[in-house]
Amino acid sequence: MRLMHRTLSHHRDLIRERNSTLLEEQKVAKRVFDNVAHTGCLDAPNIRFHASPMSIFNGDVLFACPRPAGGMQILIGDFTGHGLPAAIGAMPVAEIFYGMTSKGFSGSDVLREINQKLGRILPTGMFCCAAMIQADFHLNQLQIWNGGLPDGVLLRKDGARETIVSRHLPLGVLGSARFDAGMDVFHTEPGDTLLMMTDGVMEAENHQGEMYGEQRLARSLDEMSRQGSPFETIMAGIRTFTGNQPEQDDLTLISLRMAEDAELVGISDRLPQSALEGPSEWRCVYEVQDRTLGQFSPCLCCCISAWRCRGCAGRVARYIRCCLSCTATHWNTVCLACARTGRRHPTDSGTTTLNVSGGWPMWRATLYALR
Repeated sequence: MRLMHRTLSHHRDLIRERNSTLLEEQKVAKRVFDNVAHTGCLDAPNIRFHASPMSIFNGDVLFACPRPAGGMQILIGDFTGHGLPAAIGAMPVAEIFYGMTSKGFSGSDVLREINQKLGRILPTGMFCCAAMIQADFHLNQLQIWNGGLPDGVLLRKDGARETIVSRHLPLGVLGSARFDAGMDVFHTEPGDTLLMMTDGVMEAENHQGEMYGEQRLARSLDEMSRQGSPFETIMAGIRTFTGNQPEQDDLTLISLRMAEDAELVGISDRLPQSALEGPSEWRCVYEVQDRTLGQFSPCLCCCISAWRCRGCAGRVARYIRCCLSCTATHWNTVCLACARTGRRHPTDSGTTTLNVSGGWPMWRATLYALR
């Protein structure tokens, strides 16, 4: 009996020690995971979100990042499985999303890169159901890609509702050649609200094992008052339905309200800074002479060029270009984001002239910036 007691005590102490070591390793891994898969600008005044993982690590992902030219991009996703195995895939997704969005890449470009990466690193049978949201608050426009997530809801200010259906397969399933990154465009007005969620919302269960489902979600929105918050309405409905029943899946819900540009001033200042410094001075000269002007419009060449704007902290942004219309013109180079806010930067300038010399016209555009 004494030998059995000593043996059991030894195994108990060994299990306790191993468990303590495992918990410590999980805390360190969670700290690293949170630093990589951070929330970005999810604390913006027009965003509400809820994310509740089943375990220490979350198989759902929710990222938001401002764009250099204005607006923001949001990625919500759900990896197959739960806990650490599902969370591992979130780290490369976060790196690609924040890195490319902060450099001005579109949502479609980011999706292609993420799909290619996940297809290369994930094992067979593992993928990520996701939705990409590209919001432009100046144009009052949403571009949305939904691949495998439950249908989203766009609630109009006048009470109308529009469904954001899933038209694509999840990320990591198709190869690059077959992957479709086309995004649906929705024209909005300030005050319209977009709701997107993972399947944990629909699969939330009560004590009888019934799921919350699409019908209860629609009923909650039908019963919402005109002044009510869609986000709070859905969360209250889920809490009432499930009671104190433990969650059976990772649950993530996000609400994005279309806002005026003035309400989001300063959001772009949170863009991560690159360790690479650009040139302190630069100058670019276009010259088109002689017969080329009879066959080529220099405006087309300039309009598709991208330069660095002083007002956007040197980030690449697409510039407004002149239209010669066969007359001499003088202009300042200002990127679209700065033009929207009426900013002008004396250190960023450019000239374009149409000169006639010796009977032959010559067009020259000069761009330069001192930082």
